[in-house]
Amino acid sequence: MHEVHLKLNEFPLLSIAGSITAEADFIHQDRILDEHVLIYLYKGEMEIVEDGVVHRFREGEFLFLKAGVHHWGEAVISAGTSWFYVHFFTSDNLEGYQKYDNYAAAIKQQGFETKDYRYYLTLPKRARLPSHSRIDSRIQDLLSLYDSSDSLRIARVNAVLYELLADIYQTVNEERGPDKADILVRKLIAFLEKSNTVPLNSAEIAAHMRLSYKYLCTVFKQKTGLSINQYHTRLRINEAARLLRETSLNVSEAGYAVGYRDPLYFSGVFKRVQGKPPSEYLKQTFKGGD
Repeated sequence: MHEVHLKLNEFPLLSIAGSITAEADFIHQDRILDEHVLIYLYKGEMEIVEDGVVHRFREGEFLFLKAGVHHWGEAVISAGTSWFYVHFFTSDNLEGYQKYDNYAAAIKQQGFETKDYRYYLTLPKRARLPSHSRIDSRIQDLLSLYDSSDSLRIARVNAVLYELLADIYQTVNEERGPDKADILVRKLIAFLEKSNTVPLNSAEIAAHMRLSYKYLCTVFKQKTGLSINQYHTRLRINEAARLLRETSLNVSEAGYAVGYRDPLYFSGVFKRVQGKPPSEYLKQTFKGGD
């Protein structure tokens, strides 16, 4: 399908961008480019063939063409057709990266590490965008900066391009809507987040969700890659980390505040989740050790 990927820890690098209105009928060029192409139609319709697959799209729709893949036109594109385009580079090496999904960063972490950015987005190949969406303003921001004399234009334009691509990804996924399993998992996550200072058992969770715990575990694991207990534990430890960082509570008090009565057990769980014991974490805050 020749999908274009966007890494969370790398900006795409813009090559050229602009808006065009065709002054006469024409057929799209026959070419292979070193960079990816995004085309978003303002008016009219267009047909582009990529590696033998015909893509026909109309006003309000976009198409991504992948770098290094042969694409060309066969049908006439009418005069008056107008579109936005941007050519950009991204790294194709995804070794060591995981595909991002709606739950990859769902847990509200107390700080990020470099490994937390080792994800990539798979940009939708083609779709319709809602009219008057934030995509329109992103495009105008990008074009204004691209055409400006800003001394940091070459640096800032890539950040705006990243926002545009991320917004396209998010908008299309929101338009498609969640499936039943997504709705169920989000409801369960909301319950776990509200219960991040107390231990929970399987009976409490099943009663709240009105479903069997075994079924909930299966669906939750499929969607998040974590067990319900693992997810809830991370929420509690992240809240304890916040308390250590932002309040005057010491290690034992922070553990107690999120439902751990045994300080030694709390320290062990904290280290497993955060990668360091709470005493060491506390020393790295502005408060100093306890």
